[in-house]
Amino acid sequence: SASPSALPALLAFAEPGHILYGSDWPFAPQETGTYYNQFLETYPDFAPGQAAAVDRGNAEALFPRLAR
Repeated sequence: SASPSALPALLAFAEPGHILYGSDWPFAPQETGTYYNQFLETYPDFAPGQAAAVDRGNAEALFPRLAR
């Protein structure tokens, strides 16, 4: 998850280029997704472009046919 405690732990373990975003929709309530999305987009320790890579770019690199 992109929580204040989980994301730093994940980044200590894995390179940002190996992290993919997953929303858990439709099982997580919309409010939960909104909270985590906002935290992910404003995470202060990401270098420029890393949030966008986690959000979509890393998945597009793995599955180029899904890129728009």
